[in-house]
Amino acid sequence: MFRPQLVPKSRPMCVRLAVFLVTALLLPGSARTACTLSGAGTAGAPYLVGTYAELKLVGTSCDLGATYRMTADIDASASKTENNGSGFVPIGGTTAFSGEFSGGGFAIHNLFIKSSSESGVGLFGTIATSGVVDSLGLIGVEIEGDSDRVGGLAGFNQGQLVFDFVTGLVAGNAYVGGLAGLNSGTIRSVFTSTSTTGVSVVGGIVGKNFGNVTYNSSEMGISISANLVNSYSVGVTNGVSSTGGLVGLNQGQIAMTYAAGGVSGISSIGGIAGENSSTCFAFLDFFVCGGVGEDAEFSYWNTSASGLDSGIGFGGGPITEGSFSGTNTGATKSLCGLVSSQMMDSASFVGFSFAPDSAWTIVQGQTFPLLRGMPGGTAPQIAAQTAALAASTAISLRTVQLGAASLHRVGHSVDLELSNSSDVRVIDVFGHQVMPETEFTAGIHALHLPESGAILLVRVRTGLSTTTLPLLPIR
Repeated sequence: MFRPQLVPKSRPMCVRLAVFLVTALLLPGSARTACTLSGAGTAGAPYLVGTYAELKLVGTSCDLGATYRMTADIDASASKTENNGSGFVPIGGTTAFSGEFSGGGFAIHNLFIKSSSESGVGLFGTIATSGVVDSLGLIGVEIEGDSDRVGGLAGFNQGQLVFDFVTGLVAGNAYVGGLAGLNSGTIRSVFTSTSTTGVSVVGGIVGKNFGNVTYNSSEMGISISANLVNSYSVGVTNGVSSTGGLVGLNQGQIAMTYAAGGVSGISSIGGIAGENSSTCFAFLDFFVCGGVGEDAEFSYWNTSASGLDSGIGFGGGPITEGSFSGTNTGATKSLCGLVSSQMMDSASFVGFSFAPDSAWTIVQGQTFPLLRGMPGGTAPQIAAQTAALAASTAISLRTVQLGAASLHRVGHSVDLELSNSSDVRVIDVFGHQVMPETEFTAGIHALHLPESGAILLVRVRTGLSTTTLPLLPIR
């Protein structure tokens, strides 16, 4: 007997879609893990971060656009052994961080990152224009990027960095800064005490500073507009080209700043900026960039530590260097080099205010200018300045590997180790010829350096190409 075949009736499209969505939500890993931090991620009820495990939730299971606040110091030493040796994964590495992160006056200690990411390397990879990071200390960082845009706090900042500081080691290729590799946002009231090393566009605070004027301040009757203001660096900055105590390449506005650490490089090296292509640095209240009036930038560098008699290594802009006229109005010079003893005297810093309600304070004859309102008060700053002064006479360095050549330094002795003998020739050690250009065979070869702790670069010729090998400083 004929039996008709039964054909299942198709479900309506809306039913099939609903079944698919329900099934997908039930599958492991198919949905984003819910944020487990206390709080709601709003300004009134921020997510609370008090441990290293909680820090790693920022931007992963918890939204990149939320508001966060630290509730305690965080020990990030565990990052040293995470992710197959690459350490902490930067917040906002692929998508920029667009929220607010307040350190609450606390610090993150011993953060380790070794990354080849090209999207920005630092605690934050990229900070969006709406992003804010304030009142945060980073102590003892060790951050290395194999590519560009490397900074202690941010690889690329487009937002606001306020009342923050970084100490430790920061190293990369190009656009390397103790605080931020690139900055198009606002940086105000920050300090760095980092050993910052790169090849090009390297700065103690920022590698490349650019963007529009976004911050306005008025002290001592002077109107200042700048996107890097009331900040300083006491660390050591090492590069090959476009290297400065504060900024490697400046295309923005810098005001009320100083650099007190060592600066070394080969071309376009300056106590403040390695290269300046801005139309102006900063200006008096009657002066507009491109208009008329006298340029007044009020930034200083330590000639004793840097050994540099130029605040700007190369570039245009109405920059005049020398000594200030000594008055706050009609200042005739925009950059001023000071010896260490002068940098411990408030009278040397024309344009700075040391009034009780101002941004700056100082311990006369004992410290460089100190920032008020910083995490931990002045204690971390005094410790950083003391360590920086000691480091200026005793710099220790570690191994650097570039291709077939690696350098190992202990004191004033450097061993050059070669994995092959492909016509590798040592040209000089930071401008000091140490031997004729002769070919080296594979193995370890001792190079004796001149008695200067500031020598941090060795040029090596392989075939027809010349490579500069930086010796990375460590804490």
